[in-house]
Amino acid sequence: MINRLTKDCYDYTCTGIFETHKLMFSLQMCMSILEGNGKLNRQELDFFLKGNLSLEKSEPPPHPWIPEKAWHDVMRLTRLGERFQSLGESIKEDGAEWQKWYDLDAPEAVELPSGYSSTLDRLEQMCVLRCFRTDRVYIATTRFVEAELG
Repeated sequence: MINRLTKDCYDYTCTGIFETHKLMFSLQMCMSILEGNGKLNRQELDFFLKGNLSLEKSEPPPHPWIPEKAWHDVMRLTRLGERFQSLGESIKEDGAEWQKWYDLDAPEAVELPSGYSSTLDRLEQMCVLRCFRTDRVYIATTRFVEAELG
C-alpha cells in the first residue's frame, strides 16, 4: 500500500513540474525514503550536494591530471568516515589506475579503482564520482534513483 501511494504521489507531482525538475524531485523523494528507513548518511548527502565548502587549502594534487578542486574535495571526503580514510592514499599509490577511470567517457558505468565499488554503497560511490567528474553526476543520479526506487 505504501509503495502504491508513493508511486501515485510521484506520478501526480510529475504531471505538474517541468521535465528538467523531475530528476531533482525523484532524488529528493528517494532521499526522504532512505532517511525514513534509516539508510541515509546526512553528511554524505551534504557532501554530494555541496562538495567541499571549507576555505582551508589542502596539499597540492599528487598527480598532474587531478584538478586542484577535485583533490580538495577528495581530502574533505577522507574526513567523512572510515570508508573514505584511505581514498587519498589509494589515489596517490594507484594513480595510473585512477587516471584510467577518470579518463573514461562514462566512469559512472564501471567499477571504481582499488576495489572501492565493493566497499562503498551507491551514495558513497557518487560522492567519489562527484570529486572527479561533476559532468557525470546527472547520469549517476539517474542510475541511483532507478536502483533505489525501481
